[in-house]
Amino acid sequence: MNPAAILGFLKMILPTKKIGAWILGIMGAALALFMGVNGAELKASYCASDAVSLPVIVAPAPLVDVKK
Repeated sequence: MNPAAILGFLKMILPTKKIGAWILGIMGAALALFMGVNGAELKASYCASDAVSLPVIVAPAPLVDVKK
């Protein structure tokens, strides 16, 4: 059975919207635990990369009234 058929079956039997999303999230977490996913290893892989640097926005100079 291919993954698309499995997801189609789950969409058919699960309720829609938020409840379905919660159930799929719990099933995904259970699958991750079953597969032996280690949270510390995942955190280490995410934290190993450099932090994202955001661009600095410079405030424009105030307008000067030249008619004085």
